[in-house]
Amino acid sequence: MRALNQYKIGIVSLSSPSSTCEDKIHHGIQVLKDLNLKITIGSTVFCSLGNKSASAEDRDLHNMFLDTSVDLILNTTGGFCSNDLLDLLDFDLLRNNNKIFVGYSDISSVNLAAYTLAETKTISGPMLVGFLDCPQALSLLFLVLSQETFALTCPSQIWENGGANRRETPTLKYLANKNTMAQGSIIASNLSTFVLLAGTRYFPNLKGSILFLEYDKEEEHALPSLERMLVQVRQTGAFTNINGLVFGLLEAASAREETEIDNIETILERVSFGYRFPVLYDAPFGHTFPSWILPMGASVSIDTSTGSPKLRVEQK
Repeated sequence: MRALNQYKIGIVSLSSPSSTCEDKIHHGIQVLKDLNLKITIGSTVFCSLGNKSASAEDRDLHNMFLDTSVDLILNTTGGFCSNDLLDLLDFDLLRNNNKIFVGYSDISSVNLAAYTLAETKTISGPMLVGFLDCPQALSLLFLVLSQETFALTCPSQIWENGGANRRETPTLKYLANKNTMAQGSIIASNLSTFVLLAGTRYFPNLKGSILFLEYDKEEEHALPSLERMLVQVRQTGAFTNINGLVFGLLEAASAREETEIDNIETILERVSFGYRFPVLYDAPFGHTFPSWILPMGASVSIDTSTGSPKLRVEQK
């Protein structure tokens, strides 16, 4: 495992335009500079084209993979439509110039496709704009990169963009009447982005996996939206292949919609009915800070037998 100062960072913008978060991008770059890390800034990082940073053809992921001075690629932010890149990607090029690729939210589409078709080491982890909202995000990423095995534990407090809705972290929970132990390889994604890839060649092989999904409210009604997407995941046949399901903690705006009949527990009970794999929820990853950092393909074990869920990751 490498020391922090041995990483050479490439920065790309594959989703939203910089105009939505330029100050945060500058802050993130300064954080990297203050650590004396070598940085290569992609050509579209400070570009804007409608609701994207640039056209799919101009977003420069190939160049960053080809750059021999870069070994770890960070994304500026999420947003929408990174999946329009996928048909243009040369997955042989990515495989032959392998880097560590980090992102989440809308960037999950690139994470999943690169992992599935190029065996890229992709990580569901922090993006540049998050360094302002969560100053410890970068150190947590490098801690994961430096460890062969680590436990996934809950922080004492969580918060959202801009430090909003700071609160005590809820207890990690699990559904009763399911298997208490499981092991499998990590597949992690934003739920909305995950279902975009269903039926495409970019959708991952879920056989023997532990599926980590998180939801970011985009629709007016969050709970029925996430439920119907989870039903779609079930209808793809995914639940016949996975060894476990871990669902991320809801943001406060989504959690406020919960009722006695419709809440994250009852939704997960409904969509997983008939399956015995462990189902955990209120897990701190995705669109709350600080967030679990999840290396795609790493082995993770789940144990709920003591009543207090334990998850442990082992990287190859």
